[in-house]
Amino acid sequence: MAVMEVAAAGIPIASTQVGELPLVWNHENEILLFPNNSAEEIASNIDRIFSDSQFSNSLRRNSPIKAEKYDWTLIKEQWLQLLDYDL
Repeated sequence: MAVMEVAAAGIPIASTQVGELPLVWNHENEILLFPNNSAEEIASNIDRIFSDSQFSNSLRRNSPIKAEKYDWTLIKEQWLQLLDYDL
């Protein structure tokens, strides 16, 4: 949830490929994902966000668009159908 909130705020995200992140987010389009917890790799990816303004701006534009697709008002019916819940 924290990644979704940060994305909605338009803050560029760099993260390891944990949990559902690689399934939900597009690497180098909406988020910057890296495969391991190497301190050097993490630092290098964060440096890329700060040093490449075109790339950083692209992440800032694209991540809120992705986050909007998971707004509760849009996915509530899908969850209710999945859970076969009648209101």
